[in-house]
Amino acid sequence: MSGKKYQIIKGNALIPIFLTFVVMGFADLAGIATNYIREDYCLSDSTAGFLPGSLYVWFFILSVPAGVLMSRIGRRRTVIAGLAAMSLGMVIPMCTTSFHAMLPAFAFIGAGTTLLGVGLNPLLASLVPDSSLASSMTAGQTVKVLASIASPALAALGATGTICLFGLGWKSIFAIYLVITAAVAVWLALTPVEETGMQEAGSMRECLALLKVPAVLMAFLAVVCHVGSDVSLNVMLPEIFEKRLGIPLNSAAFAGSVYFTARLAGSVAGVFVLRRISIRKCLTAGLVLLAAGTILLAAGHSATALCAATVLLGLGNANICTLIISSAFLAVPERRNDISGLTMMGLSGGALFSLMTGFLSSIAGITASLALILAATAFIFIYAVRHTR
Repeated sequence: MSGKKYQIIKGNALIPIFLTFVVMGFADLAGIATNYIREDYCLSDSTAGFLPGSLYVWFFILSVPAGVLMSRIGRRRTVIAGLAAMSLGMVIPMCTTSFHAMLPAFAFIGAGTTLLGVGLNPLLASLVPDSSLASSMTAGQTVKVLASIASPALAALGATGTICLFGLGWKSIFAIYLVITAAVAVWLALTPVEETGMQEAGSMRECLALLKVPAVLMAFLAVVCHVGSDVSLNVMLPEIFEKRLGIPLNSAAFAGSVYFTARLAGSVAGVFVLRRISIRKCLTAGLVLLAAGTILLAAGHSATALCAATVLLGLGNANICTLIISSAFLAVPERRNDISGLTMMGLSGGALFSLMTGFLSSIAGITASLALILAATAFIFIYAVRHTR
């Protein structure tokens, strides 16, 4: 294949790949959806915590098998399978009002997001040079945040009747996301992708054996801590605004949009900053902002303090996951498929932390949950000092 033709294929392939990052961000609707479902069915915090748990637990169950499967069927087909599973998850809430139906809906969305998470980063990595890997992955996370910003706003508009499709109320968000997900799946299926750097198919045992490598093990645990705290904050922020400011949930939902807008700003900055400073420095700066935001969120009771804390949290969390995964890729570049599966398995921390923070909030209050997030931040700092450069 000529160099010019190869460049054209790469450029065309990048468009649906980056759009798929947007679809991956649809999983963040778990946070605001959990708040509406808790209100609709009068659930306790601990019971509501099972909803995001049923989504993120699939990262633990499917990530490593998906990494092995990807070596057999290819990265693009793995991503398309993920888009199909997410589409099915979007359909279920539109067809029933049962609370129990929400669990399999979240499960399909979680399974689809797992396949996307495993396949997308290696697919992108096969199209960009190593020198641009961290900034390219950060660009993917930047467009992903666009969906995360939209979720709280769309759910609130549906709840108030401003956007109400088929009488679904706040669930109109599922109809909107279904159309987008299906369209992106068709586009990617019709776009040729030149996959390079594919490793030979191995076994799950060989994949798990990578956890014996200190840099990979610490990256896995750091992803668990990061995603767990991120998901917990996504669920907790509207509740904190609602209770401390005495406002209804439809108004408190804007906290999620503030958080993800700050994440978007941080991601955009990261695309350019990572071309000039090291991964370690960028990761450390994010962790400092995250710790400061967590402390301010625990202490603040005014709208100004809570909004400032939310902005700090969003800026701090913007690039952490991308930096951890790119560091792991660079540590063992010949095993990127397996590392992608392992690090995505770390996203199961979203299930673990949402249950733990929900339980702590029920028995000891929000401050106890925030203390757990602060401890997770401290662990990621240890990883940054020891295993990044």
